[in-house]
Amino acid sequence: LLSVSGETCFIYSAEGGEVLRVFAGKYRKDDKGDFDLLLSGHTGEPVRVDRASRGPVNLARPSISVLLAVQPPLQRELFANAEAVERGLITRTLAFACEVEPREDDGRQDEIDAQVRARWHALVRRILDVRRKHADIPRSVSCNPDAREALRDFHNEAVRLRLAEFADVQGELSRWRENACRASLGVAVGDSLDANTLTADQAGRAVRLTRWAQLSTVELFTAGRNAARVELAE
Repeated sequence: LLSVSGETCFIYSAEGGEVLRVFAGKYRKDDKGDFDLLLSGHTGEPVRVDRASRGPVNLARPSISVLLAVQPPLQRELFANAEAVERGLITRTLAFACEVEPREDDGRQDEIDAQVRARWHALVRRILDVRRKHADIPRSVSCNPDAREALRDFHNEAVRLRLAEFADVQGELSRWRENACRASLGVAVGDSLDANTLTADQAGRAVRLTRWAQLSTVELFTAGRNAARVELAE
């Protein structure tokens, strides 16, 4: 799929448990995770994939985005996977859990505002149109000094946590700034498809989003690691 679509791919599933288990090595005989292509698709590093049933595929700069919704037990299963942790897959993940307390039906009809739905649809269509028309023309977005400062402050915040209360999960905090930079690009494009400069406001919004997701990731990782320890002890 990557080789026939400009080395870019977006993997989305509202029932992503099966995809998650494929990543974790479901079809490998050695019980190891199948993370090589996924990690290369995150960093844009060259990769060669050679299957016995077909010829090799050489990718120069693969780019893979993944959005999966899974049941909480499957999410914890990934976060308890030692290889996913050791190879840095968890640090590159923005995860959160939507487990909420059950509520009684108060009779209200909750719906997404029609104007919000229309604006979202129009934004997605415009992004897809731009991608089709300009897929071979890279777009550069520079970072203004105030935006750079906001991202630097976020990095230092993570360093302070790594030296204090989160000293036992340092690896999971090591890519906060990198993840915020990636989120910043999404915010900038969401504001304007012609964006060529990242503003402090956009960087700040991306930092808030990333901080929320990364703290959720640490919480999920800790729960998964504790479950793995119990299993090992048993």
